[in-house]
Amino acid sequence: MDWMAFLGWYISEGCVWKGTWSIRIAQQKESGRSIIRELLTRIGLVFHESRDGFALNNKRLYDYLRPLGLSHEKHIPEPIKSYDRKHLKELLLALVDGDGTWYRRGE
Repeated sequence: MDWMAFLGWYISEGCVWKGTWSIRIAQQKESGRSIIRELLTRIGLVFHESRDGFALNNKRLYDYLRPLGLSHEKHIPEPIKSYDRKHLKELLLALVDGDGTWYRRGE
C-alpha cells in the first residue's frame, strides 16, 4: 500500500533529475509534508528534506519513475491500473492529497 501512496505523491508532486538519479517530491504544506515524511521512512528510503519538499537519490527507483513522463505528461503505469480496488484507492488518495481537490456534496 505504501508503494501506491508513494506513486500517487510522485505523479502529483514529483520529478526526476537526469544524470543524478535524483527524485524530488515538492510539498510545502506541513500536513502533506508529515504524510510524505512518514511514508518515505516506512518505505526505508534515505531522503533529505528542505523547505520545498523532499529529495532522494536511488537509481533503481529513478529508472522506474523516469518513463512516467514529465510534468503534465505523467501517467499511471498500465500494469498498476489492473490492481485491486483497495490499492487503487491508496493511489487516488495520494494523487488528490498532492494536486487534487476534495469536494463534499450533501455533507
